[in-house]
Order: sequence, then structure tokens, then C-alpha cells
Amino acid sequence: MSRLAQNVRFAWQRATGSERPCDHVDQIRVGPTDAMSCPACVASGDSWRALRVCAICGEIGCCDSSKNRHAHRHAEGCGHLLVRSAEAGEDWVWCYADARIVARSEGRTSE
Repeated sequence: MSRLAQNVRFAWQRATGSERPCDHVDQIRVGPTDAMSCPACVASGDSWRALRVCAICGEIGCCDSSKNRHAHRHAEGCGHLLVRSAEAGEDWVWCYADARIVARSEGRTSE
């Protein structure tokens, strides 16, 4: 699926609240964070658009709309397929494998 198609699908799911669980949702281990920066972007002197947190191990990275896409790179590198938004007011969890919102944060974690 193209990046544009994924962005459109994401925007529609987010706007309609139409998340669907996937086979990976039981791997969620990490809840919301109060992170304020992408450590890899800070280390390289780059900026980011929005932050994501790996819902499995808690690593912080920048979103796919950011230049470096650190959260997605983390997912590809270690197979952690679930990422949650680290942005204030956002409560969704995204599955990279299924390219869809699969959960809302409340009540879905083992924090």
C-alpha cells in the first residue's frame, strides 16, 4: 500500500473511530508517555513532526510524516508492529503490518 493510501486510510479511521483489533493487539505492553522529543532526531540535530511510542517496548521515535521516520524504522528493524501516538489528545494505536488503527489507549494496555 502506498504511503498516500496509508495516510488516507489513517485519517478516515481516526475521524470515524473505526478501529478494528488485529492479531497483534495482544502484544501491547506500553501505555501513553509524556515524551517531548525524538531522541534519534535530537542526536542528529534534526526536527520531527509528531512522536510515536512503540507499544511493545516503549522506544520513542518520530512519525512517518517526519523526515527520518524513526518509529517506523524501529518497527521494521525489530518487528515491533504496534505504535501509539505520543501526542497530547491522541489515543490511538496503529499496526504497521495491518496498516490500520487497532485500538484506543484506554483500557487496552497492561500498564
